[in-house]
Amino acid sequence: DPTRRPPCGNDTHEGPTIIEVQMRVIKLHDVDAKRGSFSISGYFRSWWTDPRLAYNSTDAGGCMDLISLPMPAQKTNLWAPDLYIDNLLSVEEITNSALTQISPDGGVWQSVKVDLSLTMAFDLSL
Repeated sequence: DPTRRPPCGNDTHEGPTIIEVQMRVIKLHDVDAKRGSFSISGYFRSWWTDPRLAYNSTDAGGCMDLISLPMPAQKTNLWAPDLYIDNLLSVEEITNSALTQISPDGGVWQSVKVDLSLTMAFDLSL
């Protein structure tokens, strides 16, 4: 059920699901100090564990060691966290560069190339 988050370590849905995130910035496009904004391109990555997706690796008699899906988890039948960036003005996902991978322990890793416009307070005093 992609609408129900993964069970936590105690096999219940009580408590938090731990999500780790990373933003790898590739390029700074624009800085507008007057508007208080800037634009960047990069890879927004997130990973978490969903024990419902666990399977046997080749060492345990299974068929594969990693499942790769060429799309973000949100566009599949997988549960994915609803993440947000507080100072976000706009986002464009470059979906043809997205990747979701599932490991035998149910670990899910997702990477999506994004163009972001963000706000920021600039202190231009010396």
